[in-house]
Amino acid sequence: MTEHNHARSVEPKPDLTKTSKLEAVTLVDLDEEILRLRKDASTREEAGHRTKMLVKHPEFRIVLITMDSGSRWAEHKTNSRIAVQPLQGHIRFLTPDGNFELREGQLLTLDPGVPHSVESLEESAFLLTLSGSPA
Repeated sequence: MTEHNHARSVEPKPDLTKTSKLEAVTLVDLDEEILRLRKDASTREEAGHRTKMLVKHPEFRIVLITMDSGSRWAEHKTNSRIAVQPLQGHIRFLTPDGNFELREGQLLTLDPGVPHSVESLEESAFLLTLSGSPA
């Protein structure tokens, strides 16, 4: 059974590592993780946002991010392809090709190396998925 930073694995699950080529299954309660991240005083907060790695593999990572209303994540870029999926609130995603206002139920993807920043228009939470090996 595999756990990733407070993510819960499906119970009960036999240890199949020696008898099967099946991959581990991880189940994450996103609402619970958002609450935990917002309340956890031990989590480092930077400029009104907090991050928590939910799933980490060399070629695939999922990060939960919460942002306070009115906060901004300064321009940056990554060598990975990313997907941004709001779970709560309202964020603005700024790129050289335009600005995108995102709410729950929307998904935005971005190619590697594209500079971007994020503004939180209200208290928000979103998933950031990074694919491809980080350079």
